[in-house]
Amino acid sequence: MGISVEMFAVTKSKITQEQIVDLSYQLSCAFGYDNFFTLRKENESSPEYRALEVVEAIGVLFDEDITEITPKDDETFIRVSLNGNFYSIGYERGDFGLYKNVAEWLEVKIPDAAIYYGGDSVYPILFDKETREFLWKHFCEVNTAPYYEIFQKSKNRPICDFCNHKMYQYSFSSNANEAKYLCNGCGSRLQTEDGGKTYSRVAEDDIDN
Repeated sequence: MGISVEMFAVTKSKITQEQIVDLSYQLSCAFGYDNFFTLRKENESSPEYRALEVVEAIGVLFDEDITEITPKDDETFIRVSLNGNFYSIGYERGDFGLYKNVAEWLEVKIPDAAIYYGGDSVYPILFDKETREFLWKHFCEVNTAPYYEIFQKSKNRPICDFCNHKMYQYSFSSNANEAKYLCNGCGSRLQTEDGGKTYSRVAEDDIDN
C-alpha cells in the first residue's frame, strides 16, 4: 500500500495502437516486465493493460494550480503503467532510479514527448531534465532511508555484519522484546526475542512474516 507512482507521456504526434503495443514490449524488455502493471485479456468483457496505455485526459499541477489537459488533434496522451511506489522529497519510498531511466527512455523513443510524473494521490508535474536531476541528487544523497526511519521505535537496532549499517525493524509484536530486522543493503534478516540481547537469523520459510 502507499502512494503508487504515475507517469505520463504527452506527444505532439499521433501514436497508433500498433506502435503502443510495440513500445510496450520494448519498454518491458528494457526494464523488466515485473516493473509494469500488465494484464492479458481473458475474454471479450475483461480488461487488458500493457506497459503503455493511451488515455483521454490527465490532471497536472502547474504553478500550484491543478489543470486537466486533454489531447489536441495531433497529440496522444500515454499512461506508463509503472508498478511501484512514488518517490519524492518527503516520501522517499519508490525506485527513483527506475523512474528516471524510464522517462529518459521515453524521450529517446518518442522524441517529441513531454513526460509528467506524480502519484495516484499526487498530481503529476512536468518531469523534465531539471526536475529529474534535482530529485536524482536527493535520491543519491538519502536513497529511501527517510521513509524507513519513520517506523523505527528503537535506537538500539542491530548492525548488519556485512554492510556495517543499522538494520530496519520490519516486524512489530505486542511483546516489546520481540522484533525482526532487515538490512536494505543485502537483504539479511535478524530476529530477537529478548529485547536485543541476542539475535538469530530469520528462517527462510518465515521470511515474509
